[in-house]
Amino acid sequence: MKIHALVLAAFTTCAFGGAVILPAQAETQAHKATAESAQIVDLMPVLLHHEQSLKFTDDQKKFFAAWMKKYPPRRAEIEQDIVTMRTQLRALILDGGNHALRDSLVQQLGASHAQLLMMSALDVETIQEHVSKEQFKQLVALYRQQTK
Repeated sequence: MKIHALVLAAFTTCAFGGAVILPAQAETQAHKATAESAQIVDLMPVLLHHEQSLKFTDDQKKFFAAWMKKYPPRRAEIEQDIVTMRTQLRALILDGGNHALRDSLVQQLGASHAQLLMMSALDVETIQEHVSKEQFKQLVALYRQQTK
């Protein structure tokens, strides 16, 4: 009896507490959640925007320019794979598709999200290896200021 009361209370809170989500909102929120979870830290836009105030050497400028030529396409490829897998998974779920395929897609999505998270962590480590401690401290402060 207590379980039914808890379920009813939770449902009532969600239904009448402003948590009703329209389909268009759900897709937008899902996209935001995907993007936010994938790119947990993104220092590169801040680094590139504040290159002068960070007082990069010519070698640092060359390194980051070369890195930016290969980094975004690699990340974009994984992100596109995630979009494709989410579309396939959505269809499988809505159409009552093969459970083994669904489970496989869920595992692949998890692995791809984990790969993006690790890429973000490795990006930060790469930046740390190529800037001074003071430059990194300043970069992080600028990043935090932008993400408030």
